[in-house]
Amino acid sequence: MNFIDGFRKELNISKNEIYKKNISRRQYESYTHNILEAPLKYVISISDEIGVNYQQIYAEYGIQPTTVSEIDKYRIKCISLISDNNWQQIVKELDYLERTSLHLKNSKYLNIWTVLRLHMYTPKLNIPSEYQRYKFSEKDLKIIESYYKKRKNLTNFLSTSDLQIFSNLVNFETPNFEPFQKIFDYVFSDTTKIKKYKPFYEHFLTCVVNFMYYSCKHENLSFADSLLKLYKEIETDFPSSNVGVDIKILINLFSDLLIFFKTKNDEYYASAIVYRNVLVDTNCKDALYICEDIFDDIINNKDKNVKNKYEFFISKREYQ
Repeated sequence: MNFIDGFRKELNISKNEIYKKNISRRQYESYTHNILEAPLKYVISISDEIGVNYQQIYAEYGIQPTTVSEIDKYRIKCISLISDNNWQQIVKELDYLERTSLHLKNSKYLNIWTVLRLHMYTPKLNIPSEYQRYKFSEKDLKIIESYYKKRKNLTNFLSTSDLQIFSNLVNFETPNFEPFQKIFDYVFSDTTKIKKYKPFYEHFLTCVVNFMYYSCKHENLSFADSLLKLYKEIETDFPSSNVGVDIKILINLFSDLLIFFKTKNDEYYASAIVYRNVLVDTNCKDALYICEDIFDDIINNKDKNVKNKYEFFISKREYQ
């Protein structure tokens, strides 16, 4: 969920109350998900309706523009860099923005679209119409790590977009945990906002479940344990227990699988299957895809006799 929608829902304001003569429903949906595409007048229109200063909206997304033209110039430059996939120039641009008076300290637009485009939308060589996950190189990971290290040292660290980017960084084709563990430490060095604001908390849950998935898939139990410990700490302090129910089911499922990996006790495997069946009953397709992939890995890594036993636990694939 983006910041504007999260803030709007906390205030019990409907989307219809925000639509005005100078902003359509389509524009609202588009701009709230990509604030840098929005002309200043639309941002002001939205801010007036939800009772937030428009500069606060920009700050939440990690930018403090002084003029519309600066935003437009920055956006155009970012698009050009992304199109060229020029990492070296991207790094120079990030460093330049840190030193200028533009106050675009987050560089969100450049960073998030570059990372997600490379990570999620790289065309397959044999089937150009389909996409594959981009495999991060060591250099790429160092660039990403450097970005979050810089963000950690800023006064207003951790925007919702920082969490959104981080939750999508997991790459199951590159089981290199060290950079991700460092980034994780940078991102969650201060959990104040996560404990206080619903949008931050929801992105935090997504981060945890994605990295729990990553950890279970590669059986990196120590990293998974640290994730689970942090989750339990935050969960104790966060007031809304009904937020992200399907994700919490997945986290409980992964928690049981971690114990199963450590102890080889089938009771915990069976307990994880119970959580999986809850996801089947509630038709949580995205969550099901994640847990089914993990169970397939477990089954395929067993010898024939053990494999038959585990296949018996999970015989239905009702989500397909």
